[in-house]
Amino acid sequence: MANRRYQLLLVDDDPALRGTLAALLQMEGYDVTVADSLEAGQGAAQTLPDLVLLDLRLGSGKSYDFGRWLGGRGIPFLMLSGETSSLEKVLTLELGAEDYITKPFDEAELFARIRAILRRQGSPQGALQDQLIGNARLRVERRALEIQSETIPLTEQEFHLLTTFLRYPQEVVSREVLARDSGSQPLAAGQRHIDVAVGKLRQKLGPGSIVAVRGQGYQLALPVASPAGASPAR
Repeated sequence: MANRRYQLLLVDDDPALRGTLAALLQMEGYDVTVADSLEAGQGAAQTLPDLVLLDLRLGSGKSYDFGRWLGGRGIPFLMLSGETSSLEKVLTLELGAEDYITKPFDEAELFARIRAILRRQGSPQGALQDQLIGNARLRVERRALEIQSETIPLTEQEFHLLTTFLRYPQEVVSREVLARDSGSQPLAAGQRHIDVAVGKLRQKLGPGSIVAVRGQGYQLALPVASPAGASPAR
């Protein structure tokens, strides 16, 4: 269940999907407003929802314009799409979408992505504190890992990759999101530079620290806790 009554806006012209998904989200504890067109969605978005779920193909491609409009007002949005091409994902994330999920999607995965986005809205990067990650301690100010008595510096890209993983605890993070949030150049079809960067970070954290999930992305496989060890980071 959601920790508080977040306001979600669902913009999709499929009445069956719209009704079913809205009901499921309400059962998860969210307040949900629905819209069946971009015009209706723009009107509903005036209330500044916490998150917009937007159908990519709504309005003959004008959903991109609506996404820009949302971004200009600081309203986060998650794109729903039947498109599976890497180019579509890259364009959507470059547009400013918080995430992208393809239809048909697993409900549990969608809910996990929604929770991750809402957590990020309330946990800006600037508030990140030192964390225990497996046997390593992340020193935020130093941008370094401490493992036993050794200090291992992180490059800027490695630091941002690691903090991205920390914002998605126990979740698979897509290559596109890792590229966007780590400041890397956008991924184009066939490009693997983000895989190289993840590999270098894995070497510093240790074998098995980051696992690849075929066709989805990467997941931090180490336990994460506050320096006091009282509770896992969220």
